[in-house]
Amino acid sequence: MSQNRAARFDSVFPACDDDCAGLLIRDMDRLLRLIGSVNLTLPLPLPYKVLYRYENMTEELKHMLSPQRAPERLLQLADSNLGSLVTEMDELLSRATKVSADGQQTAADAERSRKGAEDLELYVRNTLLAAEGTNKYQTEEMDLTDPKNHYAYGESPPR
Repeated sequence: MSQNRAARFDSVFPACDDDCAGLLIRDMDRLLRLIGSVNLTLPLPLPYKVLYRYENMTEELKHMLSPQRAPERLLQLADSNLGSLVTEMDELLSRATKVSADGQQTAADAERSRKGAEDLELYVRNTLLAAEGTNKYQTEEMDLTDPKNHYAYGESPPR
């Protein structure tokens, strides 16, 4: 059985001769020299992009978690705004109703004035027609050829 195990071990892990160990030792020496050549006394450059990103995220989180942005505060503010909006809408409705009533009153007053103007126009026309008719009647009745009717310009009628 030990031979089977050895055969299996050799097939899975090939045996390493001196060249394999030499390569491993040489790689380890190169790594050690590389680590030794690094100067750790100098400050390492900071990853500014990462730092700026963290700073921006921190500021954003501060803003989001501020007391003014709390959901309860936002609900309170929204409720207050809604209340003032409803009050303002009621005032606007009241003003609109008043303006509408004033408009209706103005329309009624204008209609009364128009009707009065029509009545006055009719009265003036009738008066003018009556005056023309009276004047025409007087002219027809008066005989201008009769010397008795010539008392214009300060003349007195004959007796």
